[in-house]
Amino acid sequence: MTAKVVMVFPRKVWIESDIMGSRHVMVQHDDGVSLPFTYCSFFMTMRIQAMQRYESNLK
Repeated sequence: MTAKVVMVFPRKVWIESDIMGSRHVMVQHDDGVSLPFTYCSFFMTMRIQAMQRYESNLK
């Protein structure tokens, strides 16, 4: 079985942050009808946040 690519839509990619410090990679195809969706998420744990605060206090 083979497939032929007929059209490739350009897409917009950006990163959003939430109030918990997590980051979300957002994607939206530029076809005029698609809605943005979360491609992947990086969650901030309390341990990492504590380490970052400690390191910033050392400076």
